[in-house]
Amino acid sequence: MPHFRSPMAISRVLLVAFCILAGAVPFLTADVVVTLDGRELSGRIVEETAAAVRIQTPAGGVLQIPRDRIREVRREEISYSEAEGDQFFDRGEHYRALRSYEKARDESGVSAQIEEKIRRVRDEISRRENSLYQALFTQAQALSTEGKHKAAREPLCRIVEAAGPESLSACRARRAIAFEYFLESLDLRDLVRYSDAIQTLEKAVETDDSVPMIHYHLARLYRDYSGDVQKAVGQYERAIAVGKQVREMEEADREQFADLEPSEIRFRAADLSEMRYELAELFYRAGRKEEAAGQFQSLLDDGAEGLPTYRV
Repeated sequence: MPHFRSPMAISRVLLVAFCILAGAVPFLTADVVVTLDGRELSGRIVEETAAAVRIQTPAGGVLQIPRDRIREVRREEISYSEAEGDQFFDRGEHYRALRSYEKARDESGVSAQIEEKIRRVRDEISRRENSLYQALFTQAQALSTEGKHKAAREPLCRIVEAAGPESLSACRARRAIAFEYFLESLDLRDLVRYSDAIQTLEKAVETDDSVPMIHYHLARLYRDYSGDVQKAVGQYERAIAVGKQVREMEEADREQFADLEPSEIRFRAADLSEMRYELAELFYRAGRKEEAAGQFQSLLDDGAEGLPTYRV
């Protein structure tokens, strides 16, 4: 017997398809049941009684929640991508859920609800993967504390290989490997082995290109010890670009690596001003006066926020 969709279901599919083709963000109306422990269950309420609420989830299952476990019931609009993420999450497809939630954030803008869902799915992925890789992370941290940075990279490389390049554990491990290269470069710099320090920081950048303070330290080494102005400028510009991205990054994204981050590499808003000022000075010393003037002017245009505090 052929299966027929209801006219309402067909209209919803056509509406979503039209919105996608038109470049608009499609929205769906969902019922949300909030439980006393803070969980939010999205879907369509199929039955309400004095004793319980039955809600059909995007995955197709029907959950029955006793009234005494419900904090509130509300209706709200959610984007198609967010609804898709809810469906993947209910099915246990956590990486697909994460990609859908991040797409929803890009399409619709930041909201507390989306950030909470991103945090929730990342926590679930971390919980599952920690049981597999936490021993290796712990081993790496212990070796790093002892100053054995090369040895600390070995268990981290094993995580990247085992977890797959796109997994959260692999992303965390690559960031930790970059941190270990950074810490090793500080030791080499203190031993006046500047060439080795530069090569080690270059490996850090190759491993993870998204840490502003690594680019900043490499720019300073190029500037002060190799005399390569062009490379120094390139690293300053990259440090500034990545620093702006980090400053605008949402809390859920920043939290991923907070526990791995050495204090020497923690990025602060004031560091961005210092990077911009030093780049302007480097342009001036290299005789690139117009570029220096433009960089200094942009700092002045930003007022007190643009200038390093000790230079004001």
